[in-house]
Amino acid sequence: MVFLSKGIIDTPTKNAETGMYKEALTEYQTLETIELDIPVHPYEKSRYSLVKFTPKTGRMHQLRIHANKISHPIVGDYQYGDRFHNRMFENEFNWNNMFLHASELTIKQPNSGDSSSFKK
Repeated sequence: MVFLSKGIIDTPTKNAETGMYKEALTEYQTLETIELDIPVHPYEKSRYSLVKFTPKTGRMHQLRIHANKISHPIVGDYQYGDRFHNRMFENEFNWNNMFLHASELTIKQPNSGDSSSFKK
C-alpha cells in the first residue's frame, strides 16, 4: 500500500436536504503511519495513518467523505468509514468513538468578514 504524503481533495459533496452537489476542497498531509499485527478483513495486518486535514470549504461531513475518498476512512465513522476497522477497534481496544479531532476552528462572520479562532 502506498501512503499518501500530501495533496488536495477537490470533490463535490452532496447536500442531503437538496440533493445538490456543492464544491468541497480539503488539503491533507499524512503525518505518521503505523502497521499493527492485528488482522482486519481481508488483510493479515492493519495499517493506519495520522492525517492532518485542512478544509477550505465547510460542507457537512466534508472531512469524513474526503478521507474515505483517498482510502483513509476515519476509524469509528459508521457512515463513511470501514466497518471491519471499526469492529477491530471495538473488539481489541474497547473503542467506539470517531478518530476525528479539531485542534483549531476559525469562523468567518458572513456580514462583517471578521474571523474568530478557537484553539485547543
